[in-house]
Amino acid sequence: DTSVAPLIGLLTGGMPDGRWPPYASQILIELWSPAGGEKERGGGDRSLVRVIYNGRPVRVAGCTGADGQASEWCPFPQWERLATESNPEAVKAMCRDEAAHDDAKF
Repeated sequence: DTSVAPLIGLLTGGMPDGRWPPYASQILIELWSPAGGEKERGGGDRSLVRVIYNGRPVRVAGCTGADGQASEWCPFPQWERLATESNPEAVKAMCRDEAAHDDAKF
């Protein structure tokens, strides 16, 4: 599906099963928050984001677990950073600035 492929590709760094998304594919983005909105020590957010593609959790590119490996549970601060870096305006700015373009991760 032409509307799902770019988003899942961005989120996972490619097609999760290596094939074009089948007809009627879906992406769910879940936000899990601790009961009562608890914060980490130091005030950090303990919320997690999870991406479900066609009924199965997928590992989000750029989100790492405690073991340093890609994880299907993305700490919200990491998710927020990835979303900011993937913002079209940020990409446009990187393209205008050659120094930033050299460090871009496309």
